[in-house]
Amino acid sequence: MPMREICLSGLLDIQVNGAVGDWFSSQHISAESIERILQYYCSCGVTMCLPTLITADDDVFVHGLRTLRAAIESDSPLSSRMIVGVHLEGPWISDADGPRGAHPRSSVRSASISDFDRWQDLSGNRVRLVTLAPECPGALAVIPQLVERNIVVAIGHTGAGGDLIREAVDRGATLSTHLGNGCSASMDRHNNVFWPQLADRRLATSVIADGAHIPPDLLRTILLCKDASQVILTSDISGFAGLGPGVHRHGEMAVESLPDGRIVVAGQPQYLAGSGVMTAQCVAHWHDVTGMSIEESWELASSNPRKLLGLPLAETSDESDSVRVRVDRDHSRAGEPKTTLTILETSIGGEVVFSNSSE
Repeated sequence: MPMREICLSGLLDIQVNGAVGDWFSSQHISAESIERILQYYCSCGVTMCLPTLITADDDVFVHGLRTLRAAIESDSPLSSRMIVGVHLEGPWISDADGPRGAHPRSSVRSASISDFDRWQDLSGNRVRLVTLAPECPGALAVIPQLVERNIVVAIGHTGAGGDLIREAVDRGATLSTHLGNGCSASMDRHNNVFWPQLADRRLATSVIADGAHIPPDLLRTILLCKDASQVILTSDISGFAGLGPGVHRHGEMAVESLPDGRIVVAGQPQYLAGSGVMTAQCVAHWHDVTGMSIEESWELASSNPRKLLGLPLAETSDESDSVRVRVDRDHSRAGEPKTTLTILETSIGGEVVFSNSSE
């Protein structure tokens, strides 16, 4: 396929942790650092996002939510336009090694609707998505209370069996968070977290299709089990992304950025700790693996997350969020060709917020 340029709607990533050394889950996050993160996202074709606060002590949640609210309510050129909600990934998750992933065990706690209401008040009612583990004490009772508050409830960082997962769905969970990750490295071949989530058509699923988090066969299996409209591509971009190889720390979490671009728990390379690539690269990899067109694959990271959050679908107009993309296929590599998507220009509300002057 020859190189071509196309114009697409802006990407909406529902799980972004930060970038280039800045984290939304940090006692040091500021309006200025949020703006820097969002500028980076613009260069990657993302025009809307859910900043994600991962499992942390309460003071980190309080500071993060207050700072995000202040940034959104300020005259910041990007925060008020790009941040369409907040994703709480924890602290109501499994405390077991494996399912907990890189989240600190010391900050995992029981689910409490009073805690959520306090956090939601601090955020100015901007929490839109909560990821929890059904086996976390109090989680099953909290799910319907969150649904009553119009919160999307997702299952993730869990070691739950089929009965618990089905009960969580019965109570209102509608999404699997980064299916294929946030789980044990080894598990029972029949009674595990995958089959009940794949088999339940009431659950949509987000996946990190970056080429490192889950293998191609699992991506293809997810598409066989779910309708394409139920799949959401997310980057789970790490705050360590872009820092280069080496060991990096964030609070109690220590990770290692490997030369091949993977970010793993330090000393435990079998456990990934977020992604080093952004959403458009996930779209390109999904296209290569599944055979869906670039345009169809892009919808999984633009229209599908909008539908999940109840947002209007993007329209093509001079005032829309749009991304101009160059599509190229590298046929020089051994095996299957690899698609590269280069972001040439990103516009929000018709205003250019990023232009790739080198292209």
